[in-house]
Amino acid sequence: MLAAMSASCARQVQPTQHNAPAEAGEREARFKERLEGLVQSTGGELGFAMRVIEGGKLVSIRGMESFPMASVYKFPIALAMLAEVERGKADLARFVSFGRDLSCGGPMMETLRGDPVSSTLGDLIDWMVVTSDNTACNVVLRELGGPAAATANLKRLGIQGIRVDRNELDLARDELRIAHPERVPDNASAEQLGEVENAMTPEDWRRSGDAFAKDPRDTATPEAMLELLVLFHEGKALGPGMTAWLRKRMEKAKPIRIGLGVPEGTQVLHKTGTGPQLFNDVGIVTLPDGRHLAMVIFIRRAHNATMESASRVIGAVARAAWEEYAVHGSVARWR
Repeated sequence: MLAAMSASCARQVQPTQHNAPAEAGEREARFKERLEGLVQSTGGELGFAMRVIEGGKLVSIRGMESFPMASVYKFPIALAMLAEVERGKADLARFVSFGRDLSCGGPMMETLRGDPVSSTLGDLIDWMVVTSDNTACNVVLRELGGPAAATANLKRLGIQGIRVDRNELDLARDELRIAHPERVPDNASAEQLGEVENAMTPEDWRRSGDAFAKDPRDTATPEAMLELLVLFHEGKALGPGMTAWLRKRMEKAKPIRIGLGVPEGTQVLHKTGTGPQLFNDVGIVTLPDGRHLAMVIFIRRAHNATMESASRVIGAVARAAWEEYAVHGSVARWR
């Protein structure tokens, strides 16, 4: 009798076991559809990747397509520079002098006076990561040895799918040259670029955004950027000291975009990026149970978005991810 009951129960349980992968797949498909719907108002395309670092399943949308990083590329640049510090080839306390020829906007140049000016390497990386200062990024790249050195560090880490090609001045020149080639020579200064930027029309920005979305330079796939975030969190990109140093700066960055989608007081380490009709944020969020959710949110060709509306959309995408992992615990069902 007991054997018959056991067999009957097994027959009843068996279909549920067989259906579990299909149910998980359906839930993941609904989740992705929800994210695509959240981005629809921008008119843009979503590049997305996320997983719980402590053993979660990778979930991605256009995960292997290349998206422009914009200022997100300051994260791999910072990693490369801090790796040089660890090797004894650079010193965070060393003062670095630079001229106004590297100026490309940002709060740092409003604070420092003179020409040339000087700042410690540590402060330059701080400006670059915390406030996304473009001038500081130009100086750090120069000290690193140029964009190729940042890409070489990524290859050393085994990361494929991320490339750093230009400094911020060259990025700005290429961005504006699409609409006004006659007004943007190769040596155009920040002041000249500012004048051109002020003359840009919505159609000019649309053309620039479309061109940037196709440009292979200074791009990352969502999955490659997610891999880099995971390596950083696990202490495999830098040693413990430099990992903690950079984590602190990424946590100090203003909690916008991803930060808008998680409960107040949640620890968020992130780096934003903004370009012609593109809006990005990548980061690591600490979940209520102490695990860590890494996520990459890229939006390109966002023809209908403003800075404010795009930030709200990225926050909504992050909120959806938070709800799936922290509220509903779907990660357990998706493994």
